Amino acid sequence: MSADTFDTALRFVLAWEGGEVDHPADPGGYTSRGVSLRFFRQINPRATAADVKALTPIEVAAIYRDWFWTPAKCDRLPPALALALFDTAVNMGVKTAAKLLQKALGVTADGVIGQKTLEAIFKHREEDTLAEFFAERNWRYGNLSTFSTFGKGWYRRSAACHAESMRLSNEV
Repeated sequence: MSADTFDTALRFVLAWEGGEVDHPADPGGYTSRGVSLRFFRQINPRATAADVKALTPIEVAAIYRDWFWTPAKCDRLPPALALALFDTAVNMGVKTAAKLLQKALGVTADGVIGQKTLEAIFKHREEDTLAEFFAERNWRYGNLSTFSTFGKGWYRRSAACHAESMRLSNEV
């Protein structure tokens, strides 16, 4: 996929992840532009909240590309599915996002986007895959222990992502 697809997906994610948050119920801890301190310590084990806050927009974009977009193989997907998978990977982790996609496609849900998953993507109607994927995503949200705190916002984000994915699907 083109850089434009990544840029579109990144703009969508940052619209939902754009601020600074330090909610006591969020296991990620302090978060700035969607980069949580807990996650950033995978890159920099001694990182502090100040380090996360100090990340430049270019650094944030690189983190999203290197740790979410590329590992989820979004660059090999149609734009609509790339957006959906990327947003879910940022929100739930790459492996969980991959498993949800695999469940939606009816393939083995091992959390790795490999050749079988890629082949299955192109054997299904994109709109059907998106509908199943977002059903899986929403089901997962509903089963999280923090749903009562964050659920309404997760569902709003999911609905917005589904709508934007469908818009991208119809552009092709």
